[in-house]
Amino acid sequence: MLLLFTFSLASSASSLEDKCFDSQEEFNSSHLNFSKRTNYGLGKNIEEGLEVSTISIEEAHQIFNLLKSKKYIPYDYKKVGCEARAHEMVKIMDRMCLTSAKAFLVGDISYKGIRWNHHVAPILNVKDEDKIIPYIFDPSVSDTVTTLEEWTEKLKRGKLLGYYKLNITNQYIYMPEDTEIGREKYKLKDTIKTKLGLGLFKTYETVDELPEDIIHLLKKVIK
Repeated sequence: MLLLFTFSLASSASSLEDKCFDSQEEFNSSHLNFSKRTNYGLGKNIEEGLEVSTISIEEAHQIFNLLKSKKYIPYDYKKVGCEARAHEMVKIMDRMCLTSAKAFLVGDISYKGIRWNHHVAPILNVKDEDKIIPYIFDPSVSDTVTTLEEWTEKLKRGKLLGYYKLNITNQYIYMPEDTEIGREKYKLKDTIKTKLGLGLFKTYETVDELPEDIIHLLKKVIK
């Protein structure tokens, strides 16, 4: 029975990856209509002319579960490597004809005792009745798909002091500083860094504490 259930899940994931989604809409400022609490101390910038695929909430959950099932992506290694994880996830979405975007939150981020100066994850639009709401796909931070606003507020941790910048870019951007340059296709060096990074981070996924020299090496690999 367990074997049949496992096979069923694998077949379901495979058929989902074979599906082609092709509905797109322009991503604009109306998608960032956040609450006053989330907006406090938050600057926002959207890449001009950005188009993002629109799916249903049911499809969003299916896609999130598919991404989460990719065991070679080290979602549990959270210290560094969000760039590699996000880059791999958007490429999986590419193969499903999904045009994703990326959300870069830049600032003093503290998550479960880990400090980041930025964090990134993929975005897709979700149609909810007559509204289009951007959702984040980030298995390292959440057990399910969440709205972009929920994700942003979670990483800001409700801080009243400090300034954050939310950059919405196309899927080709790898690091937050790349947003100033702009890109129209994937760069080979980013693809190589992604593959190397995923392999290294997977090796240390179950290690609670790493020596600083190892962490420094991991950061150099992705940057």
